[in-house]
Amino acid sequence: MNSDIKIIFVDIDWTLLDHCIHDFDYKSIEGLKKAQENGVLVYLNTARPFESVNQIEILKKFTPDGLIVTNGGLIFSNDIVIMKNIIPAEYVSKVLEVCNKKKLEVEYGTIKDRYFSVPSNKYVTKYFQTFNEKPCPVKRYENEEVTSLLLMCPKRFDKRLLKRIPKELDYFRFHPYGVDIRFVRNDKGKAIDFVLKYHNFSYDNALSIGDDMQDIFMFENCKYSAAMGNGLEAVKKAASYVAKPISENGVLDTLKHFEII
Repeated sequence: MNSDIKIIFVDIDWTLLDHCIHDFDYKSIEGLKKAQENGVLVYLNTARPFESVNQIEILKKFTPDGLIVTNGGLIFSNDIVIMKNIIPAEYVSKVLEVCNKKKLEVEYGTIKDRYFSVPSNKYVTKYFQTFNEKPCPVKRYENEEVTSLLLMCPKRFDKRLLKRIPKELDYFRFHPYGVDIRFVRNDKGKAIDFVLKYHNFSYDNALSIGDDMQDIFMFENCKYSAAMGNGLEAVKKAASYVAKPISENGVLDTLKHFEII
């Protein structure tokens, strides 16, 4: 067993959740449970807001030691919130104002829930078809604490929107119809840095596993990293190991490669 690795950070979509079959890689989940039995902490690290994580029901199948949602906007250790980065209300209001004028849908995530700013449209339908999820309810924003903003629109809107949203926010397109609008200081890597300090671990004690561009931030804050075989080429180049694809239990392959189980 690799005694240096004390904590693992694992992405969800296309890492544990296979959207081709709309189900989880259960062999890899069992591998993560075995890693926990061996004394290694396991954190899920996702761009999804908390309510979205609940909707896919992964927490009914696996109990992580911690959960990082909205790219570090909110961090749980067990069930306790240990850090939250709230998007200032003035920025949230500005994004909603700009998008509502163009009749574009924004999903805003609070600590435990998520809502649409306006009734859903054709772009929402196309976005949710990919993830096999149900759209959330419509609710007027009333200065709640918001940790995530998800804009649903095609790429042709990008230039116009970039000119109008506050410069303090990061505009990150991750899907043909999906854009994360994040507080600039939030990313998966900064969240890992916070968690390592919280547990008195170091860079040398951490392994991260992912498939997408946002996961490169994780790799930069961990000595050990694995890109899924189904991941983007740029992600594979940034990782210290390229695992098998999710269809061949890539996370389980990683745990064995690094001698964690």
